[in-house]
Amino acid sequence: MKSKKSTEWLEPLRLDEKASKAFYSAVSTKPSKEVLEKQVKLFEIAQKLRKNNISTVLYPVINDKLDKQLKYADKKGIPYVVIIGPEEAEKKVVKLKDMKSGDQQSLTIKEVIKTLNIKT
Repeated sequence: MKSKKSTEWLEPLRLDEKASKAFYSAVSTKPSKEVLEKQVKLFEIAQKLRKNNISTVLYPVINDKLDKQLKYADKKGIPYVVIIGPEEAEKKVVKLKDMKSGDQQSLTIKEVIKTLNIKT
């Protein structure tokens, strides 16, 4: 019997990656309390984006370096990436990165939704 990949349970959360506008890092194999809190926050943000018709992909490995996550988004043709680091979390904002131009801006989730809905 084949063993399930550790991220197989995430399949229902994935949308068409080529059509996605944004993605997040969201899963860890050994979650600490801090990691679990981050995961909950990321899922909440993804849910808000999806409720506003913004297709969203969750990156499957929370411990991967940002560079690897950005390369993944670029390879999949995802035009925008939402980045949440400790500084952003403290300020209750996220960074929205345009993968084509490389431009980044700090925005609230409401501002991200408005920005992405205008660009489509």
